[in-house]
Amino acid sequence: MDWKQYETEIYNKLKSEFPEVNITFDGKILGHQSRVERQIDVLAIGKFLGQEITVAVECKYYSKKIDVKIVDGFIGFLEDVKADIGIIITNQGFSPAARNRAEAKKIRLEILTFEEFEEYDLAATMYEEIYEEEAGLEPLPDDQGILERINENENIIEIFEAAREYKSSLSAYLDEILEFYDSSKDKIRTSQDVDFVKTSLYEVLSVFNKYDVIKGSRYNYYTIILGNLTSDQLLEFLNDLDLDIESFSSDVNFIENDCTMSDEFFYNSDLITLKNLDGNQAVLQTFGNVSPERGGSDSIILKLTINGVVDASGIIEISYGDYEITDGGYAMPTFSDEFYLNVKEIKNELENYISNSLACYIELRDKLYDLSKI
Repeated sequence: MDWKQYETEIYNKLKSEFPEVNITFDGKILGHQSRVERQIDVLAIGKFLGQEITVAVECKYYSKKIDVKIVDGFIGFLEDVKADIGIIITNQGFSPAARNRAEAKKIRLEILTFEEFEEYDLAATMYEEIYEEEAGLEPLPDDQGILERINENENIIEIFEAAREYKSSLSAYLDEILEFYDSSKDKIRTSQDVDFVKTSLYEVLSVFNKYDVIKGSRYNYYTIILGNLTSDQLLEFLNDLDLDIESFSSDVNFIENDCTMSDEFFYNSDLITLKNLDGNQAVLQTFGNVSPERGGSDSIILKLTINGVVDASGIIEISYGDYEITDGGYAMPTFSDEFYLNVKEIKNELENYISNSLACYIELRDKLYDLSKI
């Protein structure tokens, strides 16, 4: 089939479905913004259920998939001529970027292969849109529209911000710890209060041991020899600690690299993975997808697991309003669209996990800061 036969098949399908609508090949329509006549492969203008509609169909008989530039240009055309529905039909399919761009538009736009167009029920689409408007219902959202709504939710935003802040805090606290540790060495070299220095070092070692940064046997060794050190030997003692500090720094860097999060909410995925020095791992997972359908509903479950055990859960519920046609032919709403999102428990528990995970860094930083001010 060549491109001319391709367009003829499309024209014949539309003409058979809408015999009373004016359908033309190579149609021309005045642009409201450009103020010039715009050409379109197939143009349908007429009344449907008493409403004036304009349907513009662009046929792309290509040797490769259509790309996002073609979709961009067609959306501009639809806005210029104020079309109600736009359809791009292609023999080779379309790129993912082209599909994403089409779903992000405000005007109704379909991208179909020729095979999909053969099964496409344009009349049903227009019936639905007209009756939706008459019943006061919003048009059915697509996947992208629902994702945008979820990602605009304040609690979702705060969850992702908390995870990103946690990851950046790891390196920030580590930098401060290393800075104060190096500064402590300089202060100890010139300190005249040996007993106070030893007391401060005991506190630092205790924090290291508390969070298992320095293992028990090595901690015992350090505390024993610390009591017998002279002022000249204190700096050498800190030099021995360097290996533990380096190991601690390496551990933090590994933890930071293992903390991952997606840029935004997605279906059926691990949205956030966080780790801490204790080896505990927190994972925020989503279960479920959406299939918008009049009168139907969708549920998406969220679970926060700590070391594989569910610690908190949440839910996103979406219902799609419906209508019925009265004996007089009017659309009456039976119930409206609803969107319910509750992730407060997950948000609170994730914030608790983050707060507890950062406690060791804060405590160690503060102890080293005090030591550096001797």
